[in-house]
Amino acid sequence: MKEHEHSPLMWFIHNVSENPIAMTGVVSFIIIVLALFATRNLKEKPGRLQNFFELFTEAVLSFITSIMGEKGKAFLPLFGSLALFILLSNLIGLVPGCGSPTGNWNTTIALALSVFVTTHYIGIRKKGLNYLSHFLFPIRFWKNKLWLLPLNILGDILFIIIHLMGELAKPFSLSLRLFVNMFSKHTTLLCLSFVVVLFAKKPILYLLTGFIPVLLPPAIMGLGIITCCVQTLVFFLLSIIYVDLAMEEAEH
Repeated sequence: MKEHEHSPLMWFIHNVSENPIAMTGVVSFIIIVLALFATRNLKEKPGRLQNFFELFTEAVLSFITSIMGEKGKAFLPLFGSLALFILLSNLIGLVPGCGSPTGNWNTTIALALSVFVTTHYIGIRKKGLNYLSHFLFPIRFWKNKLWLLPLNILGDILFIIIHLMGELAKPFSLSLRLFVNMFSKHTTLLCLSFVVVLFAKKPILYLLTGFIPVLLPPAIMGLGIITCCVQTLVFFLLSIIYVDLAMEEAEH
């Protein structure tokens, strides 16, 4: 048998770290365990873990209500779960030997589709099938002149096609933005790690390059943390806006 088959670390890397579905399970497991430990013994004077979850929840709730108003409180479980999962999925990719679930398009498109389905479900739930009327051409030429009816039908067809393209572009852009940023961040860190390892075989190269290869990984790591947080915020913000717009269209 090969050597890596006897090593738990190599088995983890080959069978878990490189599998986005397995890493999604790992991230979900971590969130569940942390949530259980944070809520099993709630105190008026919270500990570090409880304090983190309370601050995180308050920040998410404040952000949601600042955009959607009081009606946004009902969406705290959805948006809070999305924000926490995406943030942890992004950050776990910075751990050596761990792959980021959001560095795979299958994961990000699944998250984006969940927002897409929720958006239109909320709209239909609020207004029924009349919600779909906003896909139609808003001007009715034929009300007074029936001979303009074909023009209005043509306008409806074109408007539906354009509107559908715009709606389908939302999950595509939402998922692709997160995937590309996480994949590029992970790839950059991996390449820099190889540079450091190769230079370690010939220390003279460090002197010739002013130790730049040693300084680059920490700098990129810091940039990676910022990227993880920013991309979480972007996905989180756009998800709130999409749901809020669907509710406004349903109301009007």
